[in-house]
Amino acid sequence: MESLRNSQNDIWEITILKESKDGILCMSPDGDTRFLTHSQYETYLKNRKERHGNGNLQTNPESKG
Repeated sequence: MESLRNSQNDIWEITILKESKDGILCMSPDGDTRFLTHSQYETYLKNRKERHGNGNLQTNPESKG
């Protein structure tokens, strides 16, 4: 998943809508949703950390797989 940006230097925070054994349903602030496998999500987190540091990830605490 390519990093979602709202300007040259800002990264959008994604919201995890639901997590299951098959993967994670994510939503960007503009409402775009994507389903990522766990492997894809781990790659996204690794790339995000390398490019932008840790930062905060928003999650829906009610979404349990």
